[in-house]
Amino acid sequence: MSLIPNFPQNLLDLHHNWHMPGSHPGLPTRVNPPGSPGSGLEFLTFHRNFVAQFHAWYDTQPFADQAAVAAWSFMPIQLKDPATTFWNSNLASQETRITTNTPTSATADELGIFIENGIHNWIHGATAIAFNEPIVGTFHSPESTYFYQIHGLVDYWWQQWQQSQKQPIKDIIDSKGLKEHKEFIKEHKELIKEKEHKEFIKDFKEVPEKLIKEKDKDKDIIEGGGQPGFGGDPAAQISQLSQRLNRLEAMAASGQAFIRPEERPEVGGGALEEEHPEG
Repeated sequence: MSLIPNFPQNLLDLHHNWHMPGSHPGLPTRVNPPGSPGSGLEFLTFHRNFVAQFHAWYDTQPFADQAAVAAWSFMPIQLKDPATTFWNSNLASQETRITTNTPTSATADELGIFIENGIHNWIHGATAIAFNEPIVGTFHSPESTYFYQIHGLVDYWWQQWQQSQKQPIKDIIDSKGLKEHKEFIKEHKELIKEKEHKEFIKDFKEVPEKLIKEKDKDKDIIEGGGQPGFGGDPAAQISQLSQRLNRLEAMAASGQAFIRPEERPEVGGGALEEEHPEG
């Protein structure tokens, strides 16, 4: 016998009420009946949380024995006795499907329904027989250390399934096709950067040198005044040119010329005269 002394009545009632709604009014209970959509995930989640609540209490007790409540990572051979626990090919098939995820369970809910309505119901009774622990086959099973080994195993199966769902995503990320796509994006960014640089140089070459000589606007052009759209803070210049690049690329994509005559910004003395008319 592996009964846990001084087991909290509130935890016992919580477990009983979840399986038998209404047995302890006022306590939370399951929402979805066994086998219905949502019931599988509810089954897995409730028992994972219940085990966590148990450990929050148990681990502080002077008699706590972690080895006694450690999760199983596989079903003990003692349970697989056709003569006493009624182990059979159907149960073996269920175990294989769960442990290999073949055929796969599309969702955690599907996995939970499959476990709860099949091998889970059997394993409680089989454990009660194999380890001479009758209480494990009742709603008072949380009082036994075997309960936490059983539901530790169920949670382990769930964790393994969750891990299996991450692998296909990793395979996609690591696939040659996606890697090539990443390289294309990287190359594309470099081309944009290069294009941005060329447009930047081109725009500044279009500013006639005579503006500096004749109008003495060199300081304004470099530091904040002067040629509209190009003077001032270098960061602002970069931002303006990035916006222009986006506009030009959109025009190119639609088949328009990069710069129409009517869209070319005015440069030279005329532009400055409009900005700073004399008199």
